[in-house]
Amino acid sequence: MTLIPRLAAGAALAALTLAVGLPTADAQPSGPAGGPSSCFYLNQVDQVRADGDRTIYARVSGRRYYRIDLQSACPGLEGNSTPPVMSAEPTGQVCGPMNLNIRVEGSMCTPRSITPLTDADVAALPKSVRP
Repeated sequence: MTLIPRLAAGAALAALTLAVGLPTADAQPSGPAGGPSSCFYLNQVDQVRADGDRTIYARVSGRRYYRIDLQSACPGLEGNSTPPVMSAEPTGQVCGPMNLNIRVEGSMCTPRSITPLTDADVAALPKSVRP
C-alpha cells in the first residue's frame, strides 16, 4: 500500500471512530444499567426544592430528578422561598459535586454528592420537597 491510500484509510478510520464514539446533541448520557444520567446542564434545571438544610432536589428537563447532598448544613436553605443559585464551571454541565457551586443568601454551600433518582425514588418523596 502506498502512502496516499494509507493516509486516506487512516483518516477514514479516525472519522468513523469519532462518529461512533461521540454522542449527538440530543443524546443524554445514561447512568448505571440504563438508568438516569448523573450528568445534566444547569440550563436544563426546571425547579429545585430544599429538604432541610443539607439536601436539595432538582427536576431536570421535566422528567429527570436528582438529589444533591451537601457536605454540611447550609444556612438559609431550609424554609427559604428564594431558590439556591447554582453555577457549574467551565461548561455549565454538572456530572458530579466537584464542579457545582451552590450559593444561598450569599453563603457558599458545598455539594458532597449528586444522585440521579429513579421513578420509585421520586414517587416516595413528600410533595413538599418534590420539585
